[in-house]
Amino acid sequence: MFHRYWSADDKVIHTEYSALRSIVIANYEETIKMSINEPAPGRRRSQIQEFLDYNGGAGVQHIAVTTNDIINSVSIGYCSACIASATVMRRILVNVFKLRNKAVK
Repeated sequence: MFHRYWSADDKVIHTEYSALRSIVIANYEETIKMSINEPAPGRRRSQIQEFLDYNGGAGVQHIAVTTNDIINSVSIGYCSACIASATVMRRILVNVFKLRNKAVK
C-alpha cells in the first residue's frame, strides 16, 4: 500500500518558462518512493512535456535505489535496470571519484 509522501503544484515548482505538478508516493516503510509528474502550463514546453512527446506518452524516466555500497551494487546489478546501465554507471562513478580526489588534494 502506497501513501502520499510529498506533493507540490506549479506555484511551487516553476521557472520563468515552465512548470510542473508533482506527487511523490511511498510504501509503508518509505523504502520505495516514486514521483508522478505532469506538465503545467508555461511559456515554453516543460521537460516533462518533452518526455511525453518524445516517448508517445507516460513512462519511467529514471530509477533511483538506495544502497550502502554503490560500487558493489552496480557491479552485481542491484536491480535489472542497473544491469543495462552498469557500464555507464561505472564511468560516472569513476569520474565522480576522480573529481572528488582532485578536490581533496
